[in-house]
Amino acid sequence: MKTLLAMIGLFVLGASFDAQAGGLPYVDTITAPNTEEVSLFILPDATGSPLASAQTFGGASTDARLTVRVVGADGVAIPYFPFDDLWLDSEATTQHSCVPRGFVGDDNSNINGEVAFANPLAGGGWSEGPIWLYIYGVKALDLELVEVPPVAIRFNSADINADGVVDMADLPLFASDYYGPYAYRSDFHWDGVVNLSDLAKLATSLGSSCP
Repeated sequence: MKTLLAMIGLFVLGASFDAQAGGLPYVDTITAPNTEEVSLFILPDATGSPLASAQTFGGASTDARLTVRVVGADGVAIPYFPFDDLWLDSEATTQHSCVPRGFVGDDNSNINGEVAFANPLAGGGWSEGPIWLYIYGVKALDLELVEVPPVAIRFNSADINADGVVDMADLPLFASDYYGPYAYRSDFHWDGVVNLSDLAKLATSLGSSCP
């Protein structure tokens, strides 16, 4: 068993070394079933909406899963690329990710170099988008050395103050949006109004926190 684990470790290490030997990995393609702007309701414990159940304006459900294909400078797919070296970031100062590097993919890339973003994002706060793809802490480039365009995804959370937990501290912020001018951060159904349906989502999310 130890020998097998060692062989697997060497294989993965070799794949990672090959990826870096040709320079910074690149993004060959980024695909999504839906091209409309969508909104995600996220929570610190990753029990919010998966990307497959994102919402278009008005509250209709739509599939916003992303598939990113990572390649080397030679255009060859990079298998087993570490999922936590590739992440989504809206650059909004009002967001919070429970994973230090950002909203990471679901798993390492498959044999075709593909990384999926389908699971619910773990975090809080809000962003009106768009959202960018990062590799090793810099915006991802394609093989033409052009920044990969951002994706039209916005998100909000019952963790309105973005401190990593949904608690009583979020209630005054929601109340100010409920009684005051419209604020996307509390419009969890993204229908253009903050009302009792959003309050119900806040209530059922109390206690959600980063692991």
